Amino acid sequence: MRPGEPSAAIAAPGSGGVLTVLSTVAGLSFLQSLLGQFGTQGVTLFLRDGGASASLIGLVFLGGIPFVLRFLWAPVLDRYRLGADGRASRIGQYGRWVILGQVLAAIVLAVWLLLDPAETPALVVATVPVLLVAVAAQLVATGAFMIAALERGTYPRGAVVQGAAAAVGAVALGAGVLYLLGELGWTAVVSALLCLTLVCLLASPFALRRSPAYPTGHRRPSLLSQFSIFRDRRVRLILLATTASSAVAVPGIALKSVLLIDAGLSVSNASLVGLVFANVAVFALTLAVRPLMERYGCALVLLGLTVAAIAVMSICGLVLITGGAITLWTAVPVAIFGTATGYTMISATRPLVMVRCLPERRAADLASFGGVESVALLLFVTLASQFYDWIGPGPMFCAGAVISTAGVATAFHLHRLERADLSRRR
Repeated sequence: MRPGEPSAAIAAPGSGGVLTVLSTVAGLSFLQSLLGQFGTQGVTLFLRDGGASASLIGLVFLGGIPFVLRFLWAPVLDRYRLGADGRASRIGQYGRWVILGQVLAAIVLAVWLLLDPAETPALVVATVPVLLVAVAAQLVATGAFMIAALERGTYPRGAVVQGAAAAVGAVALGAGVLYLLGELGWTAVVSALLCLTLVCLLASPFALRRSPAYPTGHRRPSLLSQFSIFRDRRVRLILLATTASSAVAVPGIALKSVLLIDAGLSVSNASLVGLVFANVAVFALTLAVRPLMERYGCALVLLGLTVAAIAVMSICGLVLITGGAITLWTAVPVAIFGTATGYTMISATRPLVMVRCLPERRAADLASFGGVESVALLLFVTLASQFYDWIGPGPMFCAGAVISTAGVATAFHLHRLERADLSRRR
């Protein structure tokens, strides 16, 4: 069986209706983005406001390691079935893991209602990893559910909906939950998130009731099957393309706060641009490229996004090299356009990976690719942060553009392979 081809024993892809599946993915991704970003960004704001030290706040990000390394435990979702009999059997293998993650997230939020970041900051920090593991389990299971429930031709729609919903979740966190309820305090914000989680928890059994069951006729994957997907040469090319292409967008994603503050914006205005406006741009661009992905192919869209990002970043870099200090005219385009193209590149490559995932290893394969990709991007972020101080933002932008030319070449090669695959299927 070739990677990406459904097993005859699996429930027919798309049997729940494409619109139903996409709506389910959108709702789940929105909640995951909201909870995940609150766990890393919102919690730190309340901790600092309560007088917590920077060293204690830094442990919040250390608690995110299980989230980043979720591919190490993702095979558990493929290997173990939950509630195979009774009502749970109608929810499907990955739907049950989604619900379990929501239950765990609700428990953490309920515990947080009993805590105060000002009085018990250590306990709040200690429970952040539990929330992030719950979100990661939902994220991995949602990706696997999407692969199983959608037909191959609708994978681009699924990837776009997932990326757009995550962007809406980030906007809702910044402009809605934290801005509107932040003045009311920790309890009000956590209560709102708990209510939203409970609503999703009540709705999930109905939304996931047609989730495909675990594939029969396959040997269950081992708990050490994380990197099996990289035996596929095409997957290695996709990884090279997405990581190299993203190098040019890293400054906009990782250093936008630094750039905006250095350009003279206040913390509140920088948050508005970096968290709200940038994610609105992610949402708009992700939806805009969806028909292009379906018509021209995902690899060609990745190529176009990379070329556009190289052009914008190179111009901004040259302006800084020749003009000196960073201004709003360079910081804002880098923050918004870099964030939008960077995250849309990820959405554009996901369908290419989804078709290479084996039926019995959907969760592990997709999570493994995303995990290795995240590690590579974190390396770029670290290098960009160092080069920002060493050589300045202008040369750093230009260096990222040069690195991303490798992404352009690899994306073009993938486009040719994609066209060859399409010709063979016809």
